[in-house]
Amino acid sequence: MKIKNLLFVMTFAGLGFVSCDLEDIATTEVSSDIEVDMPLAGETNKSADDSIPFSGSGKVNLADIAEFKNNIDNLKGFRVKDSSSFTVKDLPDTLSVYSVKLSVQVGTNGIVNLSEYKSVAGFANDSIVVLKALDITNINAALGAWEGSNYTDTVYFTASGSANQDMNKYDKSDIKPKVKLLLKSIAEVGL
Repeated sequence: MKIKNLLFVMTFAGLGFVSCDLEDIATTEVSSDIEVDMPLAGETNKSADDSIPFSGSGKVNLADIAEFKNNIDNLKGFRVKDSSSFTVKDLPDTLSVYSVKLSVQVGTNGIVNLSEYKSVAGFANDSIVVLKALDITNINAALGAWEGSNYTDTVYFTASGSANQDMNKYDKSDIKPKVKLLLKSIAEVGL
């Protein structure tokens, strides 16, 4: 009789371990590159160093991204990887951007300011600037609020900085300077 009881307990204990493993098996990771375009516009006041400030913004909503729109209800987690970056794009030859500062905001939560990136010579067109580890940590902390809204809130990104010319000068031309943010992301999706 003792052996039957022992086998009975071992069987249920084994099933308990299996059910924990099945939950892990039922979750898969989805990798995605999320691009956020932030068209730049000039601001009216010059900085103390005679550079001209600019800003731009862009947004992300997972419902608009093919990899996620059918799985939003099943998302279990979302994070940005260390290889995320930004690029200054579509600069005319005479325009130089000397600094870029980024920020992120999830829904109506507070704005999280990220690092300022500087280049004395000016950022080259299409040069890739990898985000600092601290910025990745801060973005992921801000995105923690996303889980509370079931990933339905819009995430806003802002780029500001300084240039040698007014960005508004290019408003009506074919050239539209922008900062393109590339978020290398991993989402955990339950099945």
